[in-house]
Amino acid sequence: MAELDHLIEQNRVLDRVLAWVASLPKSLNDDPISLRAPSPLADRGTRSDSKQPRGTKRARHGRPLTPADAADSADMGPPSPSKRPYDVAAPSSSASSDVYMTESAFEPTPKAIRRLASRAETSSSRSGSRSPTKRARRNAQAHAHQIRQFDPDEDLPTSLFSLWETIAEYSKGIGVIDASQKPSIEAAQQQAPRSRIRGITHDLHYDFTSEPAPPGRRRRTLLGSTPSPDQVAETLQRARTCRNDRYDEAGWNILVHDKVLSLALQPSWQSLPSLVSFIPCSTASILPEYTETRASRKVDFCLYITPDEAAAAAIKATLQDDETLGWSINHTDFHPLRTRPIALSIETKVQGEGLAAAESQLLTWHLNQWRALERLVERRTPRQPLPEFLPGVIVQGHDWSLVASTKTDDCVTLWTGQAIGSTTEALGVYQIVCILQYLAWWTEDEYWPWYRRAVLGLANPVPASPSAV
Repeated sequence: MAELDHLIEQNRVLDRVLAWVASLPKSLNDDPISLRAPSPLADRGTRSDSKQPRGTKRARHGRPLTPADAADSADMGPPSPSKRPYDVAAPSSSASSDVYMTESAFEPTPKAIRRLASRAETSSSRSGSRSPTKRARRNAQAHAHQIRQFDPDEDLPTSLFSLWETIAEYSKGIGVIDASQKPSIEAAQQQAPRSRIRGITHDLHYDFTSEPAPPGRRRRTLLGSTPSPDQVAETLQRARTCRNDRYDEAGWNILVHDKVLSLALQPSWQSLPSLVSFIPCSTASILPEYTETRASRKVDFCLYITPDEAAAAAIKATLQDDETLGWSINHTDFHPLRTRPIALSIETKVQGEGLAAAESQLLTWHLNQWRALERLVERRTPRQPLPEFLPGVIVQGHDWSLVASTKTDDCVTLWTGQAIGSTTEALGVYQIVCILQYLAWWTEDEYWPWYRRAVLGLANPVPASPSAV
């Protein structure tokens, strides 16, 4: 009996379902496809009309997906637009909202592409922020700082033009070898005609003159010692090894660049350093008080000044008086340079690579050095003018070149383009050594007297007599 009652109840439920189905619109009965979610492509043409009845839009879905004949195809009307209109009105009804929701559900791929593009843009932006060249370029553009090739027609300080002319003459090999070295060089050439000392054949390469040097110059013998042929040959071999075996920047610095600097100047480790010495400083960072960028720019070597007793006491007093200076007289936190003023900075790269990066690094380094000097001179009354320029050197493997920066108002310009010499040939080594010694002499004769007076407030010692130079 219970089973019979159950069957009767099932029949009643079935009758009610059939009756409900029969009451549905004919388009839904005949076309089961209309039970699917409305197509976003089909509805795009009507979504802007929020007042259109919901049933009217859905009636379009009663058409079959593939027309039975040409007449049916002609009946279908214009195709829906393939792209979303740019200025679609915001949905103002539930029907319109449904259309937007359905459209979103049918567009996973385009949205993924947009997200991917966004990530790519973000990655590119982050990559750009990590690039030292791009960051320095943005910083330079923001503050009108610039890198330009040296041009004698530009409005440059007379002192810079004079130094540039002197180095240009040395870079041609004129007077870069002390005449006392001529016999040993000729002997080396005779013993090995195809040796690396070849190419030094003209008397113009030697300085024979015993007369006083013209203004801004110094006799070669007074600039410093001239390397022997054996020292030059060893330097050439070191450089050749680094080039052929593709040494990295650190290898070049250790085997070649430090060697060349040692031939020209006294290293910092010697017990009785001269007034101007050099030091490797590839980890020296710019103090955050001066830099405008998060990432610090570094250089590889510096020529620095070892102050005399009076200057050392003045530097100590300066650091004690100014808490913001507190740590260093320079713009870097490098401890060996804390009380030794930087005179010249050297940035190195491997052969044939990284020139733009080296220029950008030196521009940023000099920019912050200018800021430090400006802060220091502001402490003195009356305030002295800043130096007319700051020199620097860029080395790319074999090739050495001079740069210098000038400051006009808030704009710092790095002037480039003056070759010094190359470690591919003996004469080039003599040129580099001579010019480094000349820059050390310029530091002693021009920059250090200015520094003592403008920064430390000290009187300068009596200069040497003209006959000594």
